[in-house]
This record gives sequence, structure tokens and C-alpha cells, in this order.
Amino acid sequence: HARLAARASLLWDEMTNRLSQVDRPLLARIGALHTMPCRDALAQLEGSLQETEHDYEVLPPGSVAGRWPELAIDPPAALFDPHGGRIEAAAAIRALRDDLEEQIALARVDGLRGEGPGPDVQVLAGPTSVTVRSVIVCAGIETPRLVAPLGMRIAMDRPLAATRLTFRPAAGETPDIPCIHERSGALAENISYLFPGEWGGLSLGLPSLPEMLTESLLPRIGSVLGAALPGPAWVREAEVAARLEVLDDSDHDRIELHRQGPVWAIAGWNMFKHAPAIGEGMAALLAGEPVAALDALPGERSDDPTRSGARRTAE
Repeated sequence: HARLAARASLLWDEMTNRLSQVDRPLLARIGALHTMPCRDALAQLEGSLQETEHDYEVLPPGSVAGRWPELAIDPPAALFDPHGGRIEAAAAIRALRDDLEEQIALARVDGLRGEGPGPDVQVLAGPTSVTVRSVIVCAGIETPRLVAPLGMRIAMDRPLAATRLTFRPAAGETPDIPCIHERSGALAENISYLFPGEWGGLSLGLPSLPEMLTESLLPRIGSVLGAALPGPAWVREAEVAARLEVLDDSDHDRIELHRQGPVWAIAGWNMFKHAPAIGEGMAALLAGEPVAALDALPGERSDDPTRSGARRTAE
């Protein structure tokens, strides 16, 4: 998603400047630290960053704690991306809601249906329906279900569970650290990310539901966090759990773009960070304009409204 991420990064900055309700950057560029089990594991990430011409820094073993004294971890391999950071999600949603309130119609969409032999599509929303000439479906993990009645098949790999825990320091402030994308095992085997939140605490991600962790990591997560950030004492505050489905078990962040006649479908999850670029691309698709950031995505595309097209292999 290198092109998508690079374009989204610029658009988050543009939104910050354009929306009068925003009083701070929507993309807080605190940097992103990627930790890996070995140097070779950084190759794909380096390739993506080189494609976007972003500068980055590969950190030698033993240098992370020296760079960020608050972090007591020593991953075998690490890369620091100074352009990465945290999306101020709540502020972005509030600002967009206020800015677009009169231009958005909210309704619960139950499904889609082909309208006769022509290219029109019927959008089913409760007791009412709307017939449209074209439609873009971007509904996260609900996308495959919504487009299935039209004959569009988007294969899901398997269910995935995730839990986010939030912590606050018992006293003082959260240390000044970057977002950490953890793949090295330096924090703990099950932890996937750690980042300082806009609300002043820390968010920590686990690829399991709380009930699956009860006898393993969950009871000792406070001590794990304390070992990684030994300065303050950490108080567990809340948790959010989700049951998800992924398109590809080897790439949980995979996004696909499909087309069947007048229906476009963008499938995947964890897409909010790319939201401005996806939104810009969706508008261009409806206008019949080329979209470089979306065209590179894998998926099936066909102008024929009655069948799926040949598979695109822009992996």
C-alpha cells in the first residue's frame, strides 16, 4: 500500500489546513518504529519506503534504547520512519462530520440488487430503496456480503481476533516515544503494536480476544509493559475487542479493489489510515478518471455488469 499510504499522508495534512474545526495536525508525525526478528525481515518494508521516496533509518542492534531512553527493548532489527505517526481519529471524524453534514445521507444499507437487464443497481435500505447508475461499496469486512448478490465473489481467508488495551501512567506523563509496530518479540510474543494516544495514555494491540488471553498474557500484561517502559507505573484503563476477517492470512492489511460493471468494491480492514486517499480515489472512479493509488491494488475488474473479470495481479 505504499502509494496509498504516501498519498493519504499528504491528504491528512491538507485536511488539517482546510478544515476550520481542526486545531492540531490530524496526522501526528511522531514517527513509526518497526521492529523485526532479523535484518532480512526489513526488506519488504524498505522496498515500500523506497518506492515512495521516503527517507528512513535502519537502526543497528542495541541502538533503540539509546535513541529512546524510556524504551527498555532491544529488537534484533529495527527501522525508523520519521514520516509515520498517529491519526487523530476522533478529531478527524468530528471535523468531517461538521464539514459534510449537509452533503451526507445516512441510512443502514441492507444489500444491493441488479436492476433488470440494464446497468442500474438498486440499493436496499430498510423499507426503501434507491436506484443508481453506479455505486462504490467500501464497508470494511461487510463489503463481500453486500456485493455477493450481484455475483461478485471476494474471498476471505479466515476470521481474526484483535484486542486493544489502553493504559495511563499512575503519575506523571506518558513517555515521548514513537508508534511501535512490533514483530520481533522484544516486547512479548503476542503484542503487535504500542503507541502513545492523543488522550495522554498508551494503546497496546494483541491479535487475540481477551478470553483467549486470560490464562496467558493478559494477567501479566501490566508487568510486560512495565518492563518495556520502566519509568512510570501503568494502570490498565479499558479494552476494545473485535472479531474480524482478513483477505489474506499472510498480509492482514491487504486491500483489494474489484469492479463488476457499475459496482466498485473496496475490500479489507484497517483502512482508516488510508481514508483520505481512498475517498479521493472513489470520487475519481465515479468520474471515470484513472487512480494510480487504487489501480495498483489487486482484485478483479470488469466493465461487464453480468460477470466478474480477469484477475488483476498487481501484488
